This record gives sequence, C-alpha cells and structure tokens, in this order.
Amino acid sequence: PLTAGGHRPSNTLGRLGLDVRLVTTRPGPRDGLDPGAPIVETGISKTWKSRVDRFGRSFRDGEPLARSLRRLLDNVPVWREVHRQARAWRPDVLYERYALTAVAGSLIARRLGIPHIVEVNAPLADEEERFRGLRLARLTRWCERRVLRRAHRVVVVSSALEAHALRLGVSPERILVLPNAVDDTLFRPGRDGSGIREALGIHGKFVVGFSGALRPWHGLDHLLEAFHTFASERPDAVLLILG
Repeated sequence: PLTAGGHRPSNTLGRLGLDVRLVTTRPGPRDGLDPGAPIVETGISKTWKSRVDRFGRSFRDGEPLARSLRRLLDNVPVWREVHRQARAWRPDVLYERYALTAVAGSLIARRLGIPHIVEVNAPLADEEERFRGLRLARLTRWCERRVLRRAHRVVVVSSALEAHALRLGVSPERILVLPNAVDDTLFRPGRDGSGIREALGIHGKFVVGFSGALRPWHGLDHLLEAFHTFASERPDAVLLILG
C-alpha cells in the first residue's frame, strides 16, 4: 500500500508484513515514533508559500485564505510524488487520511486503477468554519463530498462521523466504523506508573486525564467545567492534561 498523511496505519500495515510507502506534507517530529515505512515529505516550496502568504495578507483576515490556498496547491507536488513512486513501485491500494481539499490521492488512485481508502477523523470543513475561518468554502465542501463519494471505502472513527459521511452522500455499504484505539505495546494496564505519579505528586489521587493536541475543537473547556463540579465532591481528584 501507499499511504498519504498518516503514521499510524503505515506502522500497523508494516508490522503485518506489507510493503508500505508514506507520502506526506507534514512528517511530524523527528524524535517521534517510528512510522515503520519510508517517508517522503513533499509540498509547495518555500517560495510559493511566501507568495501565497503575501497574497493572503492583501485581504482582510487573510490567514484563513492563505491557509486554504496552500492546502489546495499542495495537491500538485503530492500528485507528482505519488505518481513518481507508482512508476517505480506499483502499489495495490492507496490509503489516505483525509485532509481539506486533498484531491490528489483520489485522482491518482483512479489513474492507477487501484482501491482508494480514506480515513476520516473529523468533520474538517465544519471544524475549520467554526474555529479557524473557512475560505473557499464552496470548493472545500465540494472536494470533501467528491473525494468521499468516490472512495472505495471510507473509514470513520465514530458513529457521529458515520452519520457525517452519510449526509455527504457516501453509500452505507462503503463506510467502515473503526473506533480509535491504542497501541497495546506502548499502553498497558499492567504497567507500573508509580514513579511518574510520585514525580507529579499525584500518588494515591483519583486522576482524570486528557492526552492529545490542545485544540479548541477537542472541548477541553467542557472537561474543565465538569472537573470543577466533580472535584467539589471528590477532594482527592486531580486533573492531568498531557498535550
């Protein structure tokens, strides 16, 4: 398989013995987990990024527009790189983690005549509109509908996202609900956490935790409000946020 934009599936597929290549515009931190596959980073050049940013600044509230244009233009180098990989190494399937206006994967999969599997982790256009400002909205939502409708399989991580895909016109038989999970080689209930608890001063406490990116759409404000109420009844409770 050739994957675009996600380390987790490439790592798992590699452990299953499959030959995987990863093409992405964001490779992540170099000291992060080993993705288990060769990574090729691509995207528009710094020169083009600078030009797009200057263009965006010429408009009021131009950063959302510049961000949308950068994502749209990224399709060109992604297309070129995936096509180059496919010439030397014929993939059997293309697995993609969906990103806004990312149409290159859909187009190249059709050109190669291979299945295109799209993983959807969030209603990205809705989140962008609510929290960051959505520009090129009609084009963005058209791309979202077209990519998901044309995919051979749409993998979603919750029933709410299944409903989202259905609203976009994806056939029910092509949707696979696969909830988020953890890597049990890293996270195990039997692991001794006493040293960390002692270091953080939470030994013997009732710990409520969050681990992940601190983004507004993750609703940490709700967690803080709920914990405030809970802690008034459980004085031994502490809130631990990792992000």
